[in-house]
Amino acid sequence: MIELVDPYNNLVKTKNYINAKIMSLEHKKTLNLNVEFQKNVDQEIEELCLLYSKYKKICDEIVIDSLRELPHDYAKKEIMDYIQNVGRRKVYISELAEKLRLDIELIMDIMDELGAKKKT
Repeated sequence: MIELVDPYNNLVKTKNYINAKIMSLEHKKTLNLNVEFQKNVDQEIEELCLLYSKYKKICDEIVIDSLRELPHDYAKKEIMDYIQNVGRRKVYISELAEKLRLDIELIMDIMDELGAKKKT
């Protein structure tokens, strides 16, 4: 079985981890008066802040769209109709998921089923 990973959730976790690391370094900086240590911490904080801003921008740009829950037969018909309407070009599962707003696992099951029927 294929394990699906939620990339948005991973991005948010990484962004939150970076933010926590920045706060931890800022706290350590206040506890240590060594100038060289503070310079190193300042540089690390600056690098992490840049990284954090990149992750935040990516997370803010992601739009989460809800999936439609259709019975297997209806979803199968929509998939078959979509594939027929695009003509001879290759259609990817990700495209079907995006355009039809269907669960990828459902699409994969249906495509496996259609592939098996084609072979017989």
